[in-house]
Amino acid sequence: MIDDNDRVTPGVISRLSRLSGKSFLEIKKAITGHAPVLDKPVFGRLDFSVARDMLSLLTDLENSNIPHRAYELNERDMYSDVDTYFEMNSTNLSNMISCREKSLEQQRAIGRLEDPE
Repeated sequence: MIDDNDRVTPGVISRLSRLSGKSFLEIKKAITGHAPVLDKPVFGRLDFSVARDMLSLLTDLENSNIPHRAYELNERDMYSDVDTYFEMNSTNLSNMISCREKSLEQQRAIGRLEDPE
């Protein structure tokens, strides 16, 4: 969620639109309505592209001092403003990406040991 719509550039809205699959207008309405602008699975089994795009976006929002809130929700959860969630920032997401990459590499190494062919 982006808390200050006056500071959001068209470039940020465009990136959110591409990342979310929502129209430019839908993103603007979500920002002005203080509603979630992006609700998307970040990690695929082997694909980290969405996570890296999200990391880039969070980093840019933080560096531009655009007030925002990002939360991690479980697959089956829907956002509710009365619930509490783990707050996500670029450092947390970067650590999550790094841990997942290391985990996958360890799984590959174990697989090569078990079946060297």
